[in-house]
Amino acid sequence: CSPIGYTAPMAFLDRVLSFLKLTHEAHRVERVARIPGETRHATMVEHSWQLAMLAWYVIDTQQLPLNKEKILKYALAHDLVETYAGDTYIWDSASRGSKEQREAEARARITDDHPEFADLIETTNQAVRTRRHGKP
Repeated sequence: CSPIGYTAPMAFLDRVLSFLKLTHEAHRVERVARIPGETRHATMVEHSWQLAMLAWYVIDTQQLPLNKEKILKYALAHDLVETYAGDTYIWDSASRGSKEQREAEARARITDDHPEFADLIETTNQAVRTRRHGKP
């Protein structure tokens, strides 16, 4: 058995490629918000990367006693469900009305496609709990 828990290296490579496909698909998701000073919309990946970098900057420069690893994971994963659910514009009541269902289906798909990545699954589930209740 390999150190990563797979008996066949090709099985692990297949899992890696499957996850890589998810990350590539995330690049295609345009957010409703535009990038300041530009005419194009930001992608979900740009938004998540920028949030992670900003969080890291603030935590380090202000020497905040926060769990940096947890915050960076959250910043990177908080909108991953939008890969399959799409971004929801706050003023679009029809889209808002189906958001919870679309995101639940997206979380289920990510869980089904990547059951080996329990940390990501828990982080995306925590993001949903935080949005609903204001706390993890």
